[in-house]
Amino acid sequence: METAPEPPEAAPAVSAIDHAEDRVARARRALSSRIEELGRRVDRAKDTFDVRAQITKHVWPSIGIAVGLGALLGLVGHPRQHTTGDRTLGATVLASAGALGWKLLRTYALGQLADSARSWIDERDPTGLATTATTRDHEPERDES
Repeated sequence: METAPEPPEAAPAVSAIDHAEDRVARARRALSSRIEELGRRVDRAKDTFDVRAQITKHVWPSIGIAVGLGALLGLVGHPRQHTTGDRTLGATVLASAGALGWKLLRTYALGQLADSARSWIDERDPTGLATTATTRDHEPERDES
């Protein structure tokens, strides 16, 4: 009993299927690569527009910008011709926003300074005794005897 040879059309069909599968695999890899790149770009954009992270990374320029904006708000909010003491509502709002901004910036800057000082002290005191009494989250142990 002889087996019938496969028709000659089967070889090109297999080749076409292999070729199509190869193209699909390449397309998947290319799409996956593009999705990964898009994810990286989105992460970079998030980092760029995260104001808190930018202020933390660039403290001194942030302070300079805040000083400049405060000066600008002070000039806009207090024009020289209003020496009579009368303020417009807009000037009052700008002055209040400026004062609030300064308070927030000062609080943040002092917190950063305190954290830096604690880190500096901790690096030089391996026992940890120097900052025990000054740590924010530290509560002294109570003697219950």
